[in-house]
Amino acid sequence: MFAKIRGTEIYFDIEGSGLVPDGSRMREKPVAFLIHGGPGADHTSYKPTFSALSCKMQLVYFDHRGQGRSARGDKATYTLDHNVEDMEALR
Repeated sequence: MFAKIRGTEIYFDIEGSGLVPDGSRMREKPVAFLIHGGPGADHTSYKPTFSALSCKMQLVYFDHRGQGRSARGDKATYTLDHNVEDMEALR
């Protein structure tokens, strides 16, 4: 899926449900954002390792701006500060 945030388009993927039955009501599972490493990478290498956690929590994988399936743009915006703000906007 794509989210248009902060002047760019960020690719993200969600694994696991956010709500699960808990007796006669629904309970919200915790959410974990999985953030890939350095430049040129994307989130796909994380899935085989972390997928098992989706039974306990909802996992949100996303590709930083200019990485993976996210939109390319001004390379001056490919910074840690922008990555953090993008994640906050996506959250």
